Amino acid sequence: MTHVKAFVKRLSDTAQLHTLVPADVPRGKVSAKIPKYLTKEELALIMHRLEKNVAEAILTDNKHTLYSAYLWRAVVRMLYSSGLRNSELRSLTYDDITIPQLCGVVL
Repeated sequence: MTHVKAFVKRLSDTAQLHTLVPADVPRGKVSAKIPKYLTKEELALIMHRLEKNVAEAILTDNKHTLYSAYLWRAVVRMLYSSGLRNSELRSLTYDDITIPQLCGVVL
C-alpha cells in the first residue's frame, strides 16, 4: 500500500493534480488467510517418505545423508506434533525448552 501512496503522490506532484491526495485512495480489503491443514493421507505419505529416506540413508552409510535424513524427520515431527510455525522452530534454542527430567523422545 505504501508503494501505491508514493506513486499517487508522485503523480499528483508531476501532473499538477492537486485534488488527488494519497490519503484519499481507498484501501482494498485484506482477506484473512485461512489455515490449510494436511489430511491424514497426506501426512501418512510424508511420514512414509521420511522413513524411506532414513532407511535409504542407512544403506548408503554416508554420515551426511544419514544426518540429513534424521534431521528432516525430526523437524517434520516436531512441527506437526508441537504446532510450531517454521520461524518459531528455527528460532528455538535449548533454553526455550522445558522438559521434565531433561529427557524427551522424538519418534
